[in-house]
Amino acid sequence: MTSDGDDREHVDPASHASDLLGADHQSPGAARSRNTRYRMSLDLGALDTDFLVLTDAGEHEFRFSGQAVSNEDKIRIEDLRGHVLYEARAHAARKQPRIVVVDQVGTEVGSVVRQPVGVLRDHFTIEMADGQLFSIEGSVTKHEFSIVGQDGVRLAEISRKWFRARSSYGVEIIPGQQDALLLATLVVLDQMIQGAL
Repeated sequence: MTSDGDDREHVDPASHASDLLGADHQSPGAARSRNTRYRMSLDLGALDTDFLVLTDAGEHEFRFSGQAVSNEDKIRIEDLRGHVLYEARAHAARKQPRIVVVDQVGTEVGSVVRQPVGVLRDHFTIEMADGQLFSIEGSVTKHEFSIVGQDGVRLAEISRKWFRARSSYGVEIIPGQQDALLLATLVVLDQMIQGAL
């Protein structure tokens, strides 16, 4: 999944079968008992340095690779050991109506889909490879929205009110989710929004 000469470590799929079964072994989502809030940056698609995703408990959980954006035109989320978790094409997200997110071995795990509903308005959904469909409810351009499952459960809340930094927004995810995958789709969504503006 990386270009020649990339020294970032990729997960051996044989030793990390849980990822292929759909569980982020690096993500706290499957084990924790309370919602976790993450601090994200509005500028991830333009960064040429790594961005560490911080939780509300003050812990770093994931890393978005600046090298992947600048050298490979990819949105890439890794664990703190440098293992690639998910990737998507960065530049394509600004142009295409559907952007695929793949795991560390290149298997499609989900996609972010743009559906025009008016001249100046788009509707977005997240389609998972296992058939689940998540809807986006609220204002994506203002980063005040929710990710809602097919059963109506709010899987994640996105808001700028939790952090003071102007270039930051928060993502609060309920337990039992693939946190890294949801965060990756949100960065893809950011890029799609920027392309529509």
